[in-house]
Amino acid sequence: MHLDLKTVEDITRANIRNRIWSDLYSIFSFAIIYGVFSIAVEARQLFLPCTLPTGILALVTLLHIVETIRERRNFWRHAIFKQLARYGEVPDVVLTIAKQVEAPTFINHQIFLVGRLHRRGDLYLTEDWIVVRSNVELYIMQLAELMWVYSQKHNGRGFGYIFYMKDMHGREIIVHVPHGRDAMITQLADHLRAKVPWIMIGHTPELNKKWNKDRIGFIAMVEQRRTAFSAFTTERQSVL
Repeated sequence: MHLDLKTVEDITRANIRNRIWSDLYSIFSFAIIYGVFSIAVEARQLFLPCTLPTGILALVTLLHIVETIRERRNFWRHAIFKQLARYGEVPDVVLTIAKQVEAPTFINHQIFLVGRLHRRGDLYLTEDWIVVRSNVELYIMQLAELMWVYSQKHNGRGFGYIFYMKDMHGREIIVHVPHGRDAMITQLADHLRAKVPWIMIGHTPELNKKWNKDRIGFIAMVEQRRTAFSAFTTERQSVL
């Protein structure tokens, strides 16, 4: 995977372009729906139940387009750049990730991305990072902040499982794994377990409740596991 600041800008530009086309398609759909109903229903009966909601939805979509255009003029307003900026200066973060991707220890999994467009993409595990990217989307997460990963069976068309990765700040990366590649879930979980063995892996009602109701307690539980693993590793190295 080649990653530099220009690549990030290209992905951001493509993401903005896709969002604008998607919003324009939504406005066109609203117009078609309104036109069909206006033919079928008398104007006075149509105004409140149809015209007002359609107008509101169209206005919201137009405002979203305006914000997207503003992001195009200033990439630093875009979610991709904002997530990179959480970890430091964007050029420095991109350079750090790029160097680790070039290392022989990085792992690549081909997946389907979650988003308004399910684009084929890749998930990369480096020494310190999770990177998920396609031509129009980019998500990153520090392994040190990863708390919980799990998969859930997806009965929808085209996908076998949804794989969730959640960090200590409540942010998450969600990827779809296609049917017939279920073994990828086990491989991905095993690779994450090898890199950060203290994280919680698997979904249970108890873990879900603790994550939603007692996030601080959940993080403390993972940090205790981190400390225990670190102590065990140190003791083992001293014996060897």
